[in-house]
Amino acid sequence: MTIRKSPKWQNEEFRSIVDELELKLRIGSEHLPSDYQEAVQESLEYCDLLGMGRLMETLGLPRPPTFDINSDYDSNVNRTPRSESAEPVEKMILQERKIVFCGLRLGFPMGLSSSVLTASAQWIAYYASKGFDLITYKTVRHRYAPPHPMPQWVPLSPCPQFGREDLLSGRPVIRARKLSWLSERQRQTTANSFGIPSQAPEIWKKDVARAKATLNGYQALAVSVYGEENTSEFREVCDAYAQTAIHAVDAGADLIEVNLSSPNVRDYSGRRVEYYSDPDRSLEIIRVIANRMEDKGLKVPILAKIGYLPEEELLNFLKVVGPELDGISAINTLPMPIENEDKNNCFPPTAHGASRLIAGVSGDGVRSLAQEAISTIVKWRRQNRPSLGVIAIGGVMTPKDFVTYLRIGADVVQCCTGAWLNDGLAIECRNFLHSPIRN
Repeated sequence: MTIRKSPKWQNEEFRSIVDELELKLRIGSEHLPSDYQEAVQESLEYCDLLGMGRLMETLGLPRPPTFDINSDYDSNVNRTPRSESAEPVEKMILQERKIVFCGLRLGFPMGLSSSVLTASAQWIAYYASKGFDLITYKTVRHRYAPPHPMPQWVPLSPCPQFGREDLLSGRPVIRARKLSWLSERQRQTTANSFGIPSQAPEIWKKDVARAKATLNGYQALAVSVYGEENTSEFREVCDAYAQTAIHAVDAGADLIEVNLSSPNVRDYSGRRVEYYSDPDRSLEIIRVIANRMEDKGLKVPILAKIGYLPEEELLNFLKVVGPELDGISAINTLPMPIENEDKNNCFPPTAHGASRLIAGVSGDGVRSLAQEAISTIVKWRRQNRPSLGVIAIGGVMTPKDFVTYLRIGADVVQCCTGAWLNDGLAIECRNFLHSPIRN
């Protein structure tokens, strides 16, 4: 069957094509030939481009991902996620499950993690309108920093759930030739290498304030903050973290998320910046931030964002740093080597010549390790610090993934890859949680 691609489709013609293909019932079926699925995916992308997104949603059809991985970071951040404007939050009728997290009221325990999807007020406003109630503004710095060159975000070939041995083996993960967002919508694993791009504080502070103004009374804005890698003086690193955190609170942040894990950034000596693997340094960063904020009379919850650690190392981190925290977010992307099918590095070197062989892996393949980490954190909290807030991140692609994290004991669940592929995921989770029959 040939799918027509007239440059001037009308809504009526689109409806007839939908009826003809029976997309509503058959789309994404594993029984459909791959070439058919590709044709359907291209047609849906074209319809979305022509401004038929609301009609597609009305018909129950999936829409293309919000972030275009074939365009660079700045091009994406400086546009709206969709061609149409976001619906005002107060006009949305959403299922609720109100909670209090770190002293903040939330209408539902789902949010959006610090990522390229949360790098501007217009993107945050869009996802807030889709029912994500705790949104973390993408990591900011005390200075301007550009993103890494293209490519910056790539799909990976189908892979099983990663385990500890995969992280230790050093075996590269292979980039997929094309993003099959339709057929792999719930099973997609990706790798990104953006670095930590940031506007200067005088710019991003205004945008944080705009983002905060778009939220309702049962939504909250965290801001992820980072220090400085271009110095050999750890005190300067701590100072940069504290300075950035104070800027974020001044701009209206409800919570401060201290980014202690960044697989895409290397320090002055060429090592990856992963402070969470050093509990003593992590503790010093947290204490400097807390003390500087106290000196200025600022009081907001402080959370740490960490990557994956084996159980023994994670328990040691919690023993050292946990008593100083209001909450913890886990896990960040998994640092893994990424190659093309020809065995060459997927990501070219940075402008300064630093290798980008290692990138951050997210999506479906990281869920098992993420759940392991959250289970360890929850058990430690129960015995040592019951007030510690826990945000679960990693492999949340479906409502069942969301509910699994709640059952493990997380207070809030955040996602990125799942929300990128399906911006209606939070609404689906709300409806699923309130469904009278759940598997």
